Amino acid sequence: MRTFLIAILLFAMSAMAQGQSWPNKPIKLIVGTASGGGPDAIARVIASRMGERLGQTVIVELKPGGSGQIASEYVALAPADGNTWLLTTTMIQSIIPQLKKQLPYDPVKDFYPVSLIGTTANVLVVGKHLGVSNASQFVSLVRSKPGKLTFGSAGVGSPAHLAGELFATSVGVPMTHISYKGATQALVDIAGGQVDMIITSPSAAKTIANGGKVLVLATTGLKRDPLNPQLQALSEVLPDFEITQWWGLMIRSGTPKNISDRIYSELVATLSETKIKEQLAAQGGVAQAMESIVFGNFILSERNRYAEIIRKANVTPDN
Repeated sequence: MRTFLIAILLFAMSAMAQGQSWPNKPIKLIVGTASGGGPDAIARVIASRMGERLGQTVIVELKPGGSGQIASEYVALAPADGNTWLLTTTMIQSIIPQLKKQLPYDPVKDFYPVSLIGTTANVLVVGKHLGVSNASQFVSLVRSKPGKLTFGSAGVGSPAHLAGELFATSVGVPMTHISYKGATQALVDIAGGQVDMIITSPSAAKTIANGGKVLVLATTGLKRDPLNPQLQALSEVLPDFEITQWWGLMIRSGTPKNISDRIYSELVATLSETKIKEQLAAQGGVAQAMESIVFGNFILSERNRYAEIIRKANVTPDN
């Protein structure tokens, strides 16, 4: 018994010493998407300032593939020392666990939810070929042609796919899903009249919308987006309609509490800075921190919400 107690004491002292000296080497912020996307841009904004605050370099490392599964597995297998972070997303934590029951990691037990970073209301984008000019007209058009109109997405099970399914359910008529490898190609085809609509992030729609080739009709938060107040909320036409995307920060579960607390406090301070808020806004995001327990509950509620959308639309990874 004495030997056992000594071992526990030594382990605790080691963990405390590790926490006191942290960070003593570069930190990795793992992102599960390719270069140039919204998560990559968000990660670089956060990494740069967090590195300055911590006095240690925070390196953004991209590990795309598997809708974030490769990045998640990498962090799940990393040491619980606070030196490997995961930029988690709606897809990684809310959708994938509902679509794939056999993951190489436990999305709950393997990660500690540090904090939310920010949220973004999506936008409803339609083609000019439809001849509508507002969300009310578009909803009426969809209802008048059940099963005839199409919506694009960045792949089966993607946030855009599930947003489209939720839209069709809310409108009350079926629509046809057209799957792409990314939102950009879907938007190109909407501009060309081959596809009718997509619900996607403002950053994805920005370039082609600014070119005047498609129409952005509404945002998808419950209220009008403070970054785009001129756009009506889709909930004004379809009561209670809401679908947003979010980003957050996670680390390995088991990381010493003083390290996780330090990461949280520095992230909160980072997100409170005007410059950081402006940089996130440029990506369509609203900076928002959450305490760990609140963030964990938020993720759970999001999982449940997407599970219901997936169930109603009978979405599987193969359809």
